Amino acid sequence: MLSVSFYLLTPTAKSQSQVYVSISDKTNRLRFATGKSFVTSYCNIRTKKGTKDLVKKGCPFYFDYNSSLNKIRDSLIRLEMEFSNRGESVSLEKIRDLYYKQIGKLKAEPALTFELVYRKFVAATESQWSEGTRKHFTTLQNHLTEYEKTNGEIVLEKLNEEFWNELRDEYFVKKKKFGNASTNANLKKF
Repeated sequence: MLSVSFYLLTPTAKSQSQVYVSISDKTNRLRFATGKSFVTSYCNIRTKKGTKDLVKKGCPFYFDYNSSLNKIRDSLIRLEMEFSNRGESVSLEKIRDLYYKQIGKLKAEPALTFELVYRKFVAATESQWSEGTRKHFTTLQNHLTEYEKTNGEIVLEKLNEEFWNELRDEYFVKKKKFGNASTNANLKKF
């Protein structure tokens, strides 16, 4: 179970300080910024370990500050639970990175598109191709581009038997009116 506690980065600051979170499992600890700043005079200064809350009771922003801290705590614990439920090994760094993606501090990696993967494949292998092979792959790319115009973007996660059958039956056979040899040659390259 993940242990979560909060502290101020500079508790002696005159006005505000960044709020940091410390997360730990049984063996490791990781500290990082939460993206929040609190007025230091409304916060307790932790001089030693204990259960003292970060926000002073009765301060003007008590409920707002505690609400923010509870949301962060819940989010971090939920991320750990999601890893555990999927049976994945959980590291504190993964939890931090996913939290940073949630709050927008880290940008999510751009998803690979079929077009990008196809271009990378062509760039990596075309030096070994003959002129005829290059023409076949250029033709296939043109067919796939035309297919996308009528049926929507090709999504990598949906490359399955259903997609294969639709590409074969709806595009190559019905729309392009290709025979078996042409259809099979294109599908083989695909």
